[in-house]
Amino acid sequence: MCAFSVTGVAAGFPLGITRDPNPGILYVTSSNNCIYQIAQNSGVTSPIVTGLTNPSGAALDSTSTHLVIGHQGGGAMVSWALGAGAVTPITNLNSAPGAARDVTIDSSGNMCVADTPNNRILFFPAGQTTGRVIAGTGAPGNGDNKLSSPSANSVIVAGGNGQGSEMNQLNYSWDLCIDDDKIIYIADYWNHHNIEWQCGATTGRVVAGGNGQGNLPDQLSYPPDVIIDKKNILIICDGVNNRVFRWPRQNGTNGKKIISNIGCHDSTIDGDGFLYIVVCARYQVTRYRMEVNQGTVVAGGHGLGSRLDQLNYPRYVFVDRNHSVYVWDE
Repeated sequence: MCAFSVTGVAAGFPLGITRDPNPGILYVTSSNNCIYQIAQNSGVTSPIVTGLTNPSGAALDSTSTHLVIGHQGGGAMVSWALGAGAVTPITNLNSAPGAARDVTIDSSGNMCVADTPNNRILFFPAGQTTGRVIAGTGAPGNGDNKLSSPSANSVIVAGGNGQGSEMNQLNYSWDLCIDDDKIIYIADYWNHHNIEWQCGATTGRVVAGGNGQGNLPDQLSYPPDVIIDKKNILIICDGVNNRVFRWPRQNGTNGKKIISNIGCHDSTIDGDGFLYIVVCARYQVTRYRMEVNQGTVVAGGHGLGSRLDQLNYPRYVFVDRNHSVYVWDE
C-alpha cells in the first residue's frame, strides 16, 4: 500500500475519499486516525480532523457544510463542521462497538451506514440520532434476510439477522447502491448474488445470481460491486469470473456479459454513460463505452509503482461532472 504525506511527514494509508462540491478539494480518511484535506491544484495536504479511532467511512451532509465520519471510538458517528476545530457526536451504534465501513447521505439528509462487524445496514432519517435496520439481521449469513460484514445506534435497513443465506440475511455485503426510488441493491459477496431491499422491508429479493457459485449466465462468483446505469439496469462486477454483467433489475433471470477477461474490483459511470473499471491486477483504471469490450486506460497502466503515472493497489474510482477521475490507491 502507498502512504501519502503532509509536508513530508508520513500521513498513513488512505482509507476513503470524499469530494467537496467546491472545485479542487478532497477529504481523505487516513489510517493514522485523521481526516486530511487536499487541495488538488496546489497539492497542499493538511490534517483537519484528528483524534479519531480507526475512521473509515465519511460523507458530506446534504447541505455540504458538515463532514459525517464513522469511527470506532465508542461506536460513534461524529459530525465536523467544515472549517471548525472540533467534532460533535451525532449517534452511537446500538450494540457492541461497530465500524461504519461506509456511509452515504441522500439529498434529503437521510443517512445509510454499513455496520460491517454487526452484519447490517442502518438507516437514519434526516435529523434523527436513532436509526433502524433495513438490511441484515445482526449476525452473518447467506440468506436473503442476512448480510455478512457490512458496516452504527440506528435503524437496520437491510440484513440484521445474522450471517446467512436466508432472505433476511446478508453474508459479507461488499458494496451497495441506491436508486431514485430509495431501493437498495447490495453485492452480497459470499452468497454469490445481488439482493434488492425495499425501504421498510424485512426481507430482500435476489435480483442477480442466486443459483449458486458458478460461471453460467445466471450465476455469479464473489461479486464485489454493483451500480445502476441511466437505463436502471444493474452493472455487476463478477469477481472470480473476470467479467462485467448488465442485469435487468426486474425479472432478469440471466445477465448479459458486456466485458470479459477483466478483474473488476470497482466501477462507476460518468454523465455521458461511459463505464470506468478498476482493474487491480493491471494497476489501472479503464474506461469503456457501454457494451464495447475494448477500453481505454485513463489512470495507471504503467505497472506497479508510486510514480504519478502508476498505481499501487487501486481499490475505488469515481468521476466528477468535469470527467476528472479520482482513484483510491492503497
